[in-house]
Amino acid sequence: FNERHAAEVRAALPPGVPVDVHSGRTPEIIELADACVAVSGSVGLELMNRAKPTVVVFRVDRVGLWLIRQMVKVKYISLVNLLAGEELYPELPTWKDESDRIA
Repeated sequence: FNERHAAEVRAALPPGVPVDVHSGRTPEIIELADACVAVSGSVGLELMNRAKPTVVVFRVDRVGLWLIRQMVKVKYISLVNLLAGEELYPELPTWKDESDRIA
């Protein structure tokens, strides 16, 4: 998201993990990507504009997820799906590692 977040991610990576972390290069990275994992928001519109396969992930705790399901009555959460009126990008609200489902 920004350089502070990028620094936190870099610090959290185990030594030797071959990962590049960037901030401020969203359009360039989207263009180069084959597929994306995103949070909901305006970045979804950039992804949709470039027709990038994407999964939208929402990090919530178990109680928050239960509350969302009880109180929120919209069919979709992400901006792209709300605007489209259909699920263009799968949405995954979760509190745990869902790497297999995301992939």
